[in-house]
Amino acid sequence: MTIALVILWHTKLKPFRDYAIVIDAGSSYSKIFVYTWPTDKSGEPGTTSRIKQVKSCSVSHEPITSIVNATQDNVKNYFDSAMTTCISSIPSTRKSRALIFLGGTAGLRLLNITDPVYITLLLNSTRAYFSTLKLRFRDSLSQVRIISGSEEGLSGWISTNILLKELFNKSKPLDTFGVLDMGGASTQLSFIAPTATKERYRINLFNRNYDVYSHSYLCYGQDQARLVYQEKLVEQANGSLSIHDPCLQRDYIENKTYNDLFSTACAHGQNGFSVYFNTSSVFSFIGTGDYKECKRIMKERFNNSSCSSSTCSFNNVYQPVPISSSIKFIAMAAWYSTFSRLAPNISIKPNHDGNYNFTSIKLADIKHAMKAICKQSWSHVHKPNQHRPFLCFNSMHDWTLFQYGYHMTDENLKHFQIIKTIHSNEIGWTLGYMINQTNYLDPKHRPTRLLTKRGFHGLLVSCILLLIISLIITVSLSMVRWYHVALVLATVIGFLSLAAVITLIVLWFIQLTPFRDYAVVIDAGSSHSKIFIYTWPADKSDGLGTTSRISQVTSCDVPGGPISSINDTTLTGAQNYFGSAMTTCINSIPSTRQSRALIFLGATAGLRLFNITDPAYITRLLNSTRAYFNTLNLLFSDPLSQVRIISGSEEGLSGWISTNILLKELFNNNKPLETFGTIDMGGASTQLSFIALGATSEQYQMSLFNTNYNVYSHSYLCYGQDQIRLIYQGQLIQQANGSTLIDDPCLQSNYTQTVMYSSINGSACAINQFVAPVNYAPSTNVTFSGSGNYTRCQTLMMQRFNKTSCSSSNCGFDGVYQPVPISSSIRFVGFSAVYSAFNTLAPYIPLVNDSIGNYNLASTNLTQIQAAIATICNQPWSSVSNPNSFRPLLCFNSMYHWTLYQYGYSMVDANFKNFQIVKTIDSNEIGWTLGYMINQTNNLDPQFRPPRLITKGEFIGLIVGFGVLLLICILAIPITIIIYKRKQKQQS
Repeated sequence: MTIALVILWHTKLKPFRDYAIVIDAGSSYSKIFVYTWPTDKSGEPGTTSRIKQVKSCSVSHEPITSIVNATQDNVKNYFDSAMTTCISSIPSTRKSRALIFLGGTAGLRLLNITDPVYITLLLNSTRAYFSTLKLRFRDSLSQVRIISGSEEGLSGWISTNILLKELFNKSKPLDTFGVLDMGGASTQLSFIAPTATKERYRINLFNRNYDVYSHSYLCYGQDQARLVYQEKLVEQANGSLSIHDPCLQRDYIENKTYNDLFSTACAHGQNGFSVYFNTSSVFSFIGTGDYKECKRIMKERFNNSSCSSSTCSFNNVYQPVPISSSIKFIAMAAWYSTFSRLAPNISIKPNHDGNYNFTSIKLADIKHAMKAICKQSWSHVHKPNQHRPFLCFNSMHDWTLFQYGYHMTDENLKHFQIIKTIHSNEIGWTLGYMINQTNYLDPKHRPTRLLTKRGFHGLLVSCILLLIISLIITVSLSMVRWYHVALVLATVIGFLSLAAVITLIVLWFIQLTPFRDYAVVIDAGSSHSKIFIYTWPADKSDGLGTTSRISQVTSCDVPGGPISSINDTTLTGAQNYFGSAMTTCINSIPSTRQSRALIFLGATAGLRLFNITDPAYITRLLNSTRAYFNTLNLLFSDPLSQVRIISGSEEGLSGWISTNILLKELFNNNKPLETFGTIDMGGASTQLSFIALGATSEQYQMSLFNTNYNVYSHSYLCYGQDQIRLIYQGQLIQQANGSTLIDDPCLQSNYTQTVMYSSINGSACAINQFVAPVNYAPSTNVTFSGSGNYTRCQTLMMQRFNKTSCSSSNCGFDGVYQPVPISSSIRFVGFSAVYSAFNTLAPYIPLVNDSIGNYNLASTNLTQIQAAIATICNQPWSSVSNPNSFRPLLCFNSMYHWTLYQYGYSMVDANFKNFQIVKTIDSNEIGWTLGYMINQTNNLDPQFRPPRLITKGEFIGLIVGFGVLLLICILAIPITIIIYKRKQKQQS
C-alpha cells in the first residue's frame, strides 16, 4: 500500500486550459483570434501572462460595416466560414467555457456618429448571432461593443510588453516599450510617462503600477487620413472633377464617387461642402508624384500652431515633448504593412520573424526611399498589389506623423522597431485586451497530483504506523516474555488512536463560513453621486463567474451636487469631492478584505450629455477620479473600465437585473415570462426594460444562471425629469415673445422659480431645440410664475411625446421602436425618481405604502391618479403646509411621469394593476448599481475557504487509519493476556 501511495504521489496532472475568441472589427476588415491559457491562471490573481495565440482567421476583405442590412442572418453569413474554422481549433470539451468578444474600433466609432441607429442594429444582430454559437456569451453588452481609442491604445501597449517579457518577469516600468499603432481610421501612441499631467492612465498589472500616456487620434488612420486629404484637394480644385494628386504615383488614376469622399464623419465638413458637386459626381485623382508638394500638404495636417504649450503634438493635443530617446518603441498594424513594401528601397532587411530594426537607419534614408517611390511612374511598377498604388501616400503620412506630429528624431529611431509577430503571436490590441478579459472566467483548479500533499502525508503516516504496530505485535506474540511491552504499547496506542478518532470527528463537524468579498460602486448621476458597498461570498459558489448572493452593506450620499460640479479636475479636486463619504463607506469593509475590494464608478446620462458639449472636461474629470481611486488601497487594476460613462442600455439592463434578482425571479425561478419589467427615472434619462420575446429591435439576450432572457430595453436620453423640465422651460420661453416673466401652468399658483437662461440653453438637450430671444443673454434671469393650470399643463406635456414620427404601431414615441401594446400580464416595478415623485403624490390619491415604504397600485387606477395630480396642480402654493424639497415641482414631475407612462409607453389601467413603485427590496436600495455588480463579480476570482478544517478525503483516510489501529490494539490486548495465561498455566 505504501508503494502504491508513493507511485500515486509522483503521478502529475497537467492543468486544464481555457480558450477565448476575440474579434477585431476594424475599419477595413475583421479578424478572429483564438487565445488559450491555463485555467488555474497561476500567473497572478485575476490575470495571467501565459495567454498564447492558437489561431487567427480573416473574416473577409471587407469591414463588418459592409453588411448593408444588419440582420442576424446577414451577420451569420459575414462571419460563418471564418468563425467555424476558428471555433474548430478549440477542444470540444472546453467550448462551453470559451468566451467570445467583439471589439469595434475607430471605424465603428465614426459610423456611430453619423448613423447610430444602424450601429445599434448591427451590434444587436451580432449579439443575437453569437448567442447561437454555444460559447460563453452571458454579458452581451460588454462582450460585443465599440471600444474607446484609449482602450485600444493601452491594450496594444499591454500586448507588446507582455510578449516582449517586459511585464510580469521584469516589472520595471521604464524598461517597457512604447507603442505606435496605425489603423484605417485612427492611430494610437502609448508609452510610459510618469510625469505626464494629462492623458495618463495608471494600470496595475502583476502587482506593479504603470503610468502610461496614451492618446488615440481619430481620423488619422491611413484610410480616413487619405479621405480628408482628398477632400482638401477637391476643395482646391475650383469645381474640376479631374484633380492632380501629388501623393499618388505619377500616371496612376484613382476614381472616387462623391459618397466615397463625403459620407464619413472625418471628411464631411472638415473643409466645407462644395457647391460645384452633387452625389452623382465622380472624381478622378491623377497622380503627379510630387514629393515636395506632398510633403508640404502632409505637414499642414500635423500643424502645432494651435498648441497652447510646448507639451503638445498637434491640434492642441497634450503630449510629453520631447519623447525621451531612451524609450524603446514598437510600431505595428498598418505601420508594418506599409513599411514592408517600402523597405526594399532602403538598406534594411527583416529579421527571421519578418520584423524591422532601425538601429542603423536615419530619417534621411527613409525620406530618400519615399521620394523615389512617389516619383516612380506607375507604368514602371512590377507586379503591383491592391496596396501598392497608395504606398507613396501611406508612407508619407506615417513618417510625417512620426517626425512632425509626434516630434521624434533620429535619436528615437535608434530604438525603433516595426513588427508583425512576436513568438508567433500577431501583435495588436486583442491580446492585451484578453489579458484583462481572463477575469471573466473563474479559475478551474485541477489537482497537480492524484493525492493532495496533506492526504498523502496522512495516509503514509497511517501506513507506516500500521507497519510498525504489526511488527511490534508480531515480535511480541513470538516472545511472550515481552508481553508487558506489547500490552503497554497496545494500551497506549489504543488510547491515542481513540483520542485521534474523537478529535477527527469533532474537527469534521466544525464548519467554516466562507470568506466574503466587497465592492464599492458609485452612481455618478446627473443630480448627485451615491456610493454603495456590496458584499458576496468569496467562493461565488452559486454560479460560474456570477453570484446572486450579493447584498448591500451600506450607502453614502456624496455631498455637493453631481460629479460634474467639480471645477478642479485634479487629484485634489476629486479627493475633496468624495472625501468624507468615501471614507465612511470604505470603513464598513473589514480591513483584511479591503485589498480585494473592487471599486467602480459608473457615470450615467448627466455625463453622457456633458461629454457631448465638453468632452475635454469629461476626460480630465474621469482621469482625476482614476488618479484619486489609485490612492485608496482598493483593487483598482483596470482604470478605463472601472471608471467610465456607462451606456443607456447598460443602465437599463442593470436595473432590470437588480430588480429581478431581489424579487427572486432570477436564479431561483428562471422563468423569463414571470420576470418584472422596470421603469427607471433619472435626472437626464429614463429607461424602460421588460421581457419581449417577439421584439425585432432594441432586444438584448442575456444569459444569467443558465437561462436566456430576451429583454427589450431603451434609454431615452433627455427624458429624465430634470432635462425634460429644461426643454419644457425653453418651450415656454419661445412662446413668451421675449418676456422674462413667464406663465408656467405646471407650477402651482403663487409659486415662482427664477433661473439663469444659460442653465436652460446650455444643456446638451435644449441647446439646439430653441432659438434664444434677441433680448436674452446667457446671464438673463428668467422668472417662471406658477398658474397651476392642470389642463394646459397636460396639453404641453403631451406635445413632448411625438407619435407622428412613428412608422409602425410598434413605437413608443419620437420614432423609437417599442413592442405595443405592453402585455398586461407583465408586472412592472418603478424606482429612483419614479419613487421620489410618487411618494409625495400618494397621500392625494390616497394610497398608503407598505411596511417598508413601497407602493402597490393594484387597487388604484389612472382616473384616481390624474385626479390627484389635478388637485396638486390647482392648489395654491400658499395653502401647502410643511413642503419638502420635492414639493415645488410635484405638479410638473407627476404630470410628466404619468403622461410618459400613458402616452409615451402606451400603458393602460390593466398594466397598472401589476405595477409597483419601490425604494428598497430586502434592505437593498433599488437601482442599476446592484445589477451592475452581479456582472462585475467576474472581476474577482473566487477565493475558496474549505468548508471544514480537514477535507473529506483526509478525514476518511485518517479515521480509517486510526480506526484500524484502534481495532488492532483492542484485539491485541486480550490476545496478549490469553497467551500469557496459557504460558503461565503450562509453566505451572
